[in-house]
Amino acid sequence: MAAPENGLFKTPDEVREEYKKRLKGSGGGGANWYTDRVKGGVTFDEEGNVKRDGAAWWLQMLEKEGFAETAAQRNKDLTNSAAINNATSLVDRDDLKKAAGNTKITADNVGGLVRAAEKITREKPTPLQKANITRLEGIDQEGVDARKAANEISIATLKSNDAYRMFESGERANERAFTRKENALNRTQERELADSRDGLTMQMAIMNNDLAEKRMDYDRETNRMDKRDRMIAQLMSGLGSLGAAFG
Repeated sequence: MAAPENGLFKTPDEVREEYKKRLKGSGGGGANWYTDRVKGGVTFDEEGNVKRDGAAWWLQMLEKEGFAETAAQRNKDLTNSAAINNATSLVDRDDLKKAAGNTKITADNVGGLVRAAEKITREKPTPLQKANITRLEGIDQEGVDARKAANEISIATLKSNDAYRMFESGERANERAFTRKENALNRTQERELADSRDGLTMQMAIMNNDLAEKRMDYDRETNRMDKRDRMIAQLMSGLGSLGAAFG
C-alpha cells in the first residue's frame, strides 16, 4: 500500500486509484461489468456487516468472492478521506503535521487535530515579526523608546496571540534590568564624585593650614627683624649722641 503523497492522509483520488487496482485482483471480485456498476452501493452497516443497496442488492448473485468486503471498505475509506480532505483544506500542512505528530489522521480525530494546527498557525510569528524579534534581541535599553515607536504595528499584531504576552514580559524584564544597571552606575559615580570632592576639600584645607602657618612664621620673623632693626637704630642713635657729647 503506497504512502500518501502529502505525507498525512490519502486523498479521495488516491483511495479510488488504490481500490481500482484491488478490485481488479482475484480477492477483490475481478474487474467486470458488475463490479464497475454496483460497487458504490455496497457499504458496512453500524454493526460492521456488509449492506447492499439498489443494484448491488438486486444483482448480488453475480458477485465474485471477496468483492462485497472490498467494495464496502472502499466506500468507507472514500467517505473518511473526503471528510478529512474537506476539514483540512484550509489548514497549513506543516502545522497539521506538527499537530498530528505520530498520530494517524482519521475522520474521528481530524477535528481536534485541525484546531491544534490552527492554534500553531496563530501563534507562529510572521516573517516581519520574526525579523523584529531578532533585531530587538540585539539592541540595548538606550534604543527602547525608538524601538517601541518603530514597532507599534508589530506590537498591535502580537497582542492578539500568546507570542505578544511572552514578548511583553521579556521586554519589561529587560527594561527593569537596564534601569537597575543604570541606577547602580549612577550611585557608583555619585559616590566616587563625593569621595573626590571630599578628598579635594581636605587637601585644600591642609594647604590653607600650611600656608597660614608659613604666613605666621613669616610675620614672626619679620617682627623680630623689625625689632632688631629698631634696636640697632636706637643704639646707633645713642652712640651718635654720645660721640657728639665728647666732641
